[in-house]
Amino acid sequence: MKYQLGIILKRILCKFIGYYENGQTYLFDFSDDVLTLKPIEATKKPPKILVISRENYKEKNVDYPVVEQKPLKKLLLLEYGNINVKYIVTSTGDNKSSVNVWHFNENLPKSSCLIPETFLFQHSLDENQVMIKESAVGDLYVASTNHSVISIIKSAVVNSIERFCMSAGIGSYTEVKVSKNNVASVLLDGAIKSNKQHLLSFFSLSRTGDESIKWLALVGPAVIVTTVYLFFSSMWLFWDKYTIEQQFQQRRAEMVQALTIQDQYLTLTNQLQVLDGFIAKQKDTSSIWLVLSQIIDDTQITVLRYDNARFSIIGTTAKATTLMEKIANLPQVLDARFDVPIRKTKKLESYSISFTLNHKLIVQEEL
Repeated sequence: MKYQLGIILKRILCKFIGYYENGQTYLFDFSDDVLTLKPIEATKKPPKILVISRENYKEKNVDYPVVEQKPLKKLLLLEYGNINVKYIVTSTGDNKSSVNVWHFNENLPKSSCLIPETFLFQHSLDENQVMIKESAVGDLYVASTNHSVISIIKSAVVNSIERFCMSAGIGSYTEVKVSKNNVASVLLDGAIKSNKQHLLSFFSLSRTGDESIKWLALVGPAVIVTTVYLFFSSMWLFWDKYTIEQQFQQRRAEMVQALTIQDQYLTLTNQLQVLDGFIAKQKDTSSIWLVLSQIIDDTQITVLRYDNARFSIIGTTAKATTLMEKIANLPQVLDARFDVPIRKTKKLESYSISFTLNHKLIVQEEL
């Protein structure tokens, strides 16, 4: 969506922006999604907004010992009141203000807005980058330092990027080359990225004739571009909001599903623990039948109890001590003893015997 918005904005800007170089005016052409410069006839009116190549103006960066806005504006207006001079306050601080100044040649085409190309090139550069633009009059060196633009056309004195950096006080740098075929694209990208308040300062109503025509020439393109930009920006914001909401709903559904799976896992884990406990207890208690099978013929059991890993059997037999001896001699039985004294009846004896089982031995026998 952002890409489409940028394409539409560039197509609209191409209707109003031109480029002037070596006495020739060009139109920005965006045919087949390729941005190029197309020359126009000299008899046709130039575009409302005209980007001027470097050989058609003088550029300098000046520091003034003034930081307050009102005195600075009065000073700049007094010094650069000429309509062919444009300036921008790029930074203030340390008891001074830095100002970029452009003095345009007198014989330029009549247009509502003249923009120096180096101003647009500046917004395509980082602080440590130096641009080399191919030109018929010589390579153009452009750099951005402290929010100000510095540029020089190649000459006998400044004939390399190293000398340009020395003259501009630039230390380490990265070289960025712009061929003739890429000039249009870099200029238009710079126009989109540039400070719009600074960009408006290049408009000059006194360069055309009738006042109504001047205002239409200024307001018309600005209104159209702004309206279209706001429309597509709003559409992109709505789409972005919709996309985020859809992603949120999807993540929410995934989170609910994950929590459900977690609850199921915890439930199954608890059930498994209960079953493991039950199986372990059954394993412990089921071993008693190995013992009972060997004494069942000698006694009548009335109660069989399991408590705290200890078995208790209560019953009657002919001779309780003989039964105790038999139980105690079983290899699976440990710590067999009478819990209460033996009670005798006419023919039988009542007893209560408790013992534990050697489960390790039982497991070995089962294996």
